[in-house]
Amino acid sequence: MQLCDSGLRRFLYKMFPETGVLILLSLASLLTGTAGNNGTLIRLVNGHNNCSGRVEVYYNGQWGTVCDDGWGVADAQVVCRELGCGVALSATTHAQFGQGSGNIALDDVACVGTETSLLNCPAANLGSNNCDHSEDAGVVCSVFSDPDYKGTRVRLANGFNNCSGRVEVYHAGTWGTVCDDWWVIDDAEVVCKQVGCGAAISSTGSAWFGEGNGPVWLNDVRCMGSEPSLLDCSSAGLGSQRCTHAEDAGVICAGHHPSSSLLSQSVRLAGGSSCSGRVEV
Repeated sequence: MQLCDSGLRRFLYKMFPETGVLILLSLASLLTGTAGNNGTLIRLVNGHNNCSGRVEVYYNGQWGTVCDDGWGVADAQVVCRELGCGVALSATTHAQFGQGSGNIALDDVACVGTETSLLNCPAANLGSNNCDHSEDAGVVCSVFSDPDYKGTRVRLANGFNNCSGRVEVYHAGTWGTVCDDWWVIDDAEVVCKQVGCGAAISSTGSAWFGEGNGPVWLNDVRCMGSEPSLLDCSSAGLGSQRCTHAEDAGVICAGHHPSSSLLSQSVRLAGGSSCSGRVEV
């Protein structure tokens, strides 16, 4: 589902340049009924792809890591299933995917493996731990699981969760970004489907999710929206670009997006339909 239409997106970006995307996320949550875990979200960071990496939890307004005390495959199974990444292949420890920063949100996690969310597993109280970041836990899930793959693939980086972020392409053994020239909702639609994140809510430009590094692999991408992969879309070709990382493109997908409970204000449309009306906060 595309959230309403491009007119509403443009209006929100113009009227609320700093929070327009967050308002869209809030509206999407209200319209689709998808919610987070009481304001707590899960993502994977610094992995080979969207379905491997360091486990991070959004809690109390910031991202934090999970301590590896007692961390096992049952815990990884819950994370992989929660993020739509298939089954767990391994539970990693000792900061295999690099050390995080900020708080350590969870410690002594003891999932059975059948829980619907990591936050439903027995654990020490959120924020209570006796660890440091050398003990950060991670997972490798079955979807996109081959770390030795040398072809081309796509991931999202530095987003709110696993289904939003800067679009990155793995090519010739290196992760790089996508330029935002001609980057629109049809391009985002292809990326969201490719990474298993449902429909596109928004396409972002101007490094909205931060500037990447390495090559800018793609430019002038022009998808129709029905292609199975971003690499099937028309473009200037891999490596043909004239952009800087200030133009890195991103997406926000419908799957696993933040709920309105993460925002400081609730948003609704009044006096119209589900996709029109007076914006009230």
